Formats: sequence, C-alpha cells, structure tokens
Amino acid sequence: MENENKNHNVIITITAKQAARIIGISYWSLLEMCKRGEIPYIPIGKKRLFRQEALLRWLEEREQATLIKVA
Repeated sequence: MENENKNHNVIITITAKQAARIIGISYWSLLEMCKRGEIPYIPIGKKRLFRQEALLRWLEEREQATLIKVA
C-alpha cells in the first residue's frame, strides 16, 4: 500500500516554461516549435505539457542527426 501512494506523487509532465529552460531556449521559441510540430508535446486544452524523458530523447536524436551529417 505504501508503494502505491508514492507512485501518485510522481510528476510525469512539465510545463512549457520548464521545458524551455531544460532545453535552453525561450518560452516563445518553444511555443513556435510546437505550432510547427517540431517538438514532442501533449496538448491539454490550451496548455502544452511535456515529458522530460521525451524532451531528452528528442535532444539526443537531434544531436545524433548532426553527427551523421558531419561524418
């Protein structure tokens, strides 16, 4: 029972402002990227939520793509 309660406190999404800070761009740039479908997000009404895990994977994929182009 104790483990079940701990799982309810796990945060699995972050806000657009938090996501922008994590990847190092402005909030407004992040919103534009969402409009263009360039970055993974979860639409909830007018809000856009992000999974930190998905953002880190997205960053890694972009990084790997630049390594392939250079090689």
